[in-house]
Amino acid sequence: MNLRLLEQTQAFNNVLRVRYDAVKAMQRQARKFLEQELQMFSNHLEMKDISGKNTYYLATRGGKGNPYGLLVGQGHTSNLKEATWKELQMAFSLMPLVSVLKNSIQSVTGFHYTSKNDFYFRYPWSEYQDIKFDSGLYKKEYYLRSIPANNREDKVFWTDVFLSPVENALLVTCAAPIYKGMSYQGVVGIDFTLDSVDFFVESLHHNQGNFLVINDHNTVIADLAVHEGSRKEIAHLENIIPQDLPLEHFVKVSDATLTRLGDYWIYVAHTSFAPWQVIYYVENKAVTMTTFKNILPSLLLVILFTTIFLVVANRLIAREFITPASLLVRHIEKQGKIKESELKAISEPWAPWFHAISNVFGENKALVEKLEKHIDKLDDQVAKRTLDLSKKNKQLEQAFSDLKKAQSQIITQEKLAGLGSLTAGIAHEIRNPLNFIVNFAENSRIFGEEISEGIHNIAEKLDKTERETLLELSNHLLKNMEKINEHGRRADAIVNSMLTHAHGGKESLRSTNLQELLDENILLGLASFKQKGFTPNLRRHYAPTLGEISVYPQDLGRVFLNMINNACYILHEKSKKNIEGYSPQITVTTLDDPDSVTIKIRDNGLGMTSQVKKKLFEPFFTTKPTGQGTGLGLSLSFEIIVRQHHGKLSLDTELGKFTEFVIVLPKNLRKAA
Repeated sequence: MNLRLLEQTQAFNNVLRVRYDAVKAMQRQARKFLEQELQMFSNHLEMKDISGKNTYYLATRGGKGNPYGLLVGQGHTSNLKEATWKELQMAFSLMPLVSVLKNSIQSVTGFHYTSKNDFYFRYPWSEYQDIKFDSGLYKKEYYLRSIPANNREDKVFWTDVFLSPVENALLVTCAAPIYKGMSYQGVVGIDFTLDSVDFFVESLHHNQGNFLVINDHNTVIADLAVHEGSRKEIAHLENIIPQDLPLEHFVKVSDATLTRLGDYWIYVAHTSFAPWQVIYYVENKAVTMTTFKNILPSLLLVILFTTIFLVVANRLIAREFITPASLLVRHIEKQGKIKESELKAISEPWAPWFHAISNVFGENKALVEKLEKHIDKLDDQVAKRTLDLSKKNKQLEQAFSDLKKAQSQIITQEKLAGLGSLTAGIAHEIRNPLNFIVNFAENSRIFGEEISEGIHNIAEKLDKTERETLLELSNHLLKNMEKINEHGRRADAIVNSMLTHAHGGKESLRSTNLQELLDENILLGLASFKQKGFTPNLRRHYAPTLGEISVYPQDLGRVFLNMINNACYILHEKSKKNIEGYSPQITVTTLDDPDSVTIKIRDNGLGMTSQVKKKLFEPFFTTKPTGQGTGLGLSLSFEIIVRQHHGKLSLDTELGKFTEFVIVLPKNLRKAA
């Protein structure tokens, strides 16, 4: 059905194309004429003016036999411009083409050209019309749809259906705008009756449903339900479709696709040469009944033949195939162990299959048993190899980890050794001039005090202003000397730290109670901050089994003290921020391992960033403000733990949460060395 409707739609497109091409041909010929040079106006086309009516017309009209039709315009011929004369000549030049079209297309009722320059031309002329120019032409649909404001792309268009008083029939106009270059001149159009469309629709054979053609105004162009020639009134789609068929259904269906919506099958297709639509609708029950009537005899015959065929085929298949096949399936399910008495009942074509299956199952069973033994053997070998590889992998991973740690420790030691040599040289060179600075600063301070005493002794001999000036200068001098002496001694302390860092202590190895050494330095570190009014909470978690080990107690105590001081400093700084619910705390933990001792010193202070963590053990790096730290404390601690005690020093931290130093010392330092 859908294919048939598509073919009928294409055939209708061909009907419309003839009319579309006719208007397009007139449009091209009119444009071509306007682009040519102006020709002399034909002598036999004499134009006359009607006195008192401001109208001119074609003087040689002669009723129905007039070969030119009627041309009437507003104004006088003496006032017509050259361009208007050329446009008049163009309108008459279309007559041969119009005459051919009227003779070849029976539905053509007339041709007309309306100019924007106030003249109108119609062919053929009817005596029903008066000789007058009606400006109301410019308000008609076919003219308004041709002007540039409504037709920017210069397209051929179709008007809505209208009732012609001359022909007393329903007509439709196909028209096109005429331009001279880019300038709009007027509109040319051909009027068609709907007879040819009605004839085409009636030629379609649709026993069920209705076939319609509508335009873009939902006006009915053709209706299969209305016989040709009986339509004298304009009808719209919503007035002729069944009441139970909603109008919006025609919008929902896809173009050129027969679709079922509700109780109807609907087909809608757009035409190519007019803004029209081909519509077909039919009730679903009508289609069903028609289809059933057409196929019922054939269906009964097929059912009868199929029944006979199935009965015969069932008996034949049951005897020759189903019974042996079911027995073969049982034979397979029992793995070739069916009874011999049952095999004797099998017909000759099936017997080899049973024997072949028995042989296959026997061979397969032997192969499976052999394969299972081989798999068990392989499983044992794989398990053994896997265990060996696992052990070797763990050994390699441990060796690689130890190698990386040793490499990192060697690099750090070499860096510290190089820095130590450099530091020793610098410290030695600085120390001598620094001693001179400290000594001379002390001497200058003593001399300043003597000058102050001398000024007091001669105070009565000096003017008051001079005395006050000298005393003020003397006081400034004494303060400067004190500052020089103070900072000189601080620099001397830094030099001593540098020398200690470079050469290490000369302390001897002694057996020491590590937890007592920790307690001494913890109390010493807390005491210095207690004087400043700050005492953090202290928690100790000592291993009860930890005894004495061989260490350098003085140097190791310096490490503990340095870390406690750093922890107290950070906790003090965080306490100054007055964080709600914050309680400063230091946690010291010792762990007793078989070959080593682990000491953990943790604070809940400010923590540090990853950038600070990378540089923390480098000499002269400090996070304290200028003048409050030398940057050698942790560097020296690292050297004491790693280089002197052959241990490990690591750090774990989280910014804003905590910092924890982890010290690992070997129990047998002589063996570790």
